[in-house]
Amino acid sequence: MQTGFGENKNLNALPYKSSKMHQLITKYFYGNITAEEKAELFSLMQTDEELHKEFVSVQNLCALSASLAAEDDEVRAVDKLLLFKLARKKDRKNRVYFSGIWSDMQPLYVWLLLLSG
Repeated sequence: MQTGFGENKNLNALPYKSSKMHQLITKYFYGNITAEEKAELFSLMQTDEELHKEFVSVQNLCALSASLAAEDDEVRAVDKLLLFKLARKKDRKNRVYFSGIWSDMQPLYVWLLLLSG
């Protein structure tokens, strides 16, 4: 599962005090943790300094792995740039078209304002 920290396949290799802590920390970083489990994890971290250090280590590992370039980053960037350029080109055409319509209708608009005033 993809999370805000990237995909972390190495979570199973990290040492934990118990399998319960292993499950909670793993579920937290994969984004599969329930509200009750999250509350339990954070409560345990307040009383167990070692667990808190393990959690911070995993958090740092996840942040570092998320900053690594993915294989298709360059392809995605080029695709997004092309889509942006196409949208920008289309937007410019629309602006020219509407500005042309406005310049044609401007005398009529002024005339209507004079009649209504």
